[in-house]
Amino acid sequence: MLAEDNDPGLGSLENFPTVLHARAAFESEVNVANLQKSMVSALRALSDLRLPIELSRSDHEGYVNGQLDFKVGVGNVEAFDIFDDREEDRLLRRIENKGAFDSLDLSFKLHYAINDGKKHTIPDDRFLTRLLFRPGRMEVYVHHHKGIRRVQPEELIGLLIEEVDMNLESKKYPRLLPEENSQVSRRNWAQIISGKTSL
Repeated sequence: MLAEDNDPGLGSLENFPTVLHARAAFESEVNVANLQKSMVSALRALSDLRLPIELSRSDHEGYVNGQLDFKVGVGNVEAFDIFDDREEDRLLRRIENKGAFDSLDLSFKLHYAINDGKKHTIPDDRFLTRLLFRPGRMEVYVHHHKGIRRVQPEELIGLLIEEVDMNLESKKYPRLLPEENSQVSRRNWAQIISGKTSL
């Protein structure tokens, strides 16, 4: 059995923004603890993911080929702890020993790079995300904190949910079902994640 984690602030941000740029709700047939374990696995997958993306630059006409990677943070009262092996273990221990979170606050820093061997400064995007969990339902709230939205908030939701769904399916669980009026991008995220198409 995993050792207990007693940090009461784990997974929560005290002053989550009230302005939301996207929101979505999903029906789930998976119990909340198992859904959250799949969410943690999805965060690990996103942290390791490098996606091709077409980027525009102010000093270049048209688009250039670039790369997008993700830095994930986990709320801890006033700030975010970097999601790494230790943080992943803390989240899983908390779920295993104390039960599922009611909510989970996350930060996603989207870092863009151009692969031409030259140094370019491309502003990052940063999103703050709150996940609310209830039996049979998960809600996602997104606040765009900084950047120019090269990736839209509903695209971030779509990408996150695709990673969760792939993990659920690997465990023989059903995928999440978006509720009507959810702001989630319908792009083919499985092809984008596999690198077959770019953002």
